[in-house]
Amino acid sequence: MINEQLKSNTFWVILQLANPIFVAVAIFLPLGALVYAMRFGALLSLNYVHVMAGALWTGIDLFMGTVLGPVLGGMEPRDRAGVFKGLMPKMTFLMPTLATVTITSGIELANRFGMFDLTNPWILASGVVVAPARRRRPDADRPC
Repeated sequence: MINEQLKSNTFWVILQLANPIFVAVAIFLPLGALVYAMRFGALLSLNYVHVMAGALWTGIDLFMGTVLGPVLGGMEPRDRAGVFKGLMPKMTFLMPTLATVTITSGIELANRFGMFDLTNPWILASGVVVAPARRRRPDADRPC
């Protein structure tokens, strides 16, 4: 019971730190574009959503590693903590949404082009690579 309350409370704290308006835009804009492109849009709109979400996902990731990482490395720990306190709650919502939209739109594009066949060796190879990462660690439920 206490653990569930703590998890729920943690979510709301992260949501408030991230700014609920930012969270709503970061989640509903990409997902809305994906739903529109898959349901009503032409192939070109689905391709656009896929490329833009992938470019944002990759670009933000590269920026974080190549620009922000070295900058943070040169900062004092207290200042670095302040940057992370403002940045990470937003990234908690933005990056998984971009990844989901990119992957889902890519699978839908491959499906529409007739390339998403479960007997395709590339699809099978990706499943073999991803499957071990999906297994749960036995100690995953233990608190840190």
